[in-house]
Amino acid sequence: MKINFKSIITPVHFEEDVEVLDVDAIQEIQFDAPLTKRWNEEEQALELVFKEPKYNDTNRIDIYENEAWVYTKETTVQIKKEDFGIANVSFLNPQSKQIVEINMRTFCKAMVKEENSYKFNYFICSETDDKPISYLELNLKISE
Repeated sequence: MKINFKSIITPVHFEEDVEVLDVDAIQEIQFDAPLTKRWNEEEQALELVFKEPKYNDTNRIDIYENEAWVYTKETTVQIKKEDFGIANVSFLNPQSKQIVEINMRTFCKAMVKEENSYKFNYFICSETDDKPISYLELNLKISE
């Protein structure tokens, strides 16, 4: 079994309170990877576990009825259908050699779940402001 993972990240900035998409800075991450897929009866969630091929890090995505959790080496992201969730990012500051943690929020505008296909459209914002920092589209396709 394998997963086709595709994430499109579109940064946003504001000019006089008008949202402007930074289309020149769009980032796309796409790869295929071997997948372990299982149903967690206790949690009532579909668990998808795979290695991100560029860094060989294990990623896990748990998909529930109305939310999903994405776990990577540096991030934990909660995507809640038509609601705010959390996004925590940690990284090593190369100058101070200290771990830096950034806490943000997500808001999922659309969640489409079909057999072996999942799509999440959401944005990330600060903990204190609802203005988007980036829009994200996450597409997951599972195949044999």
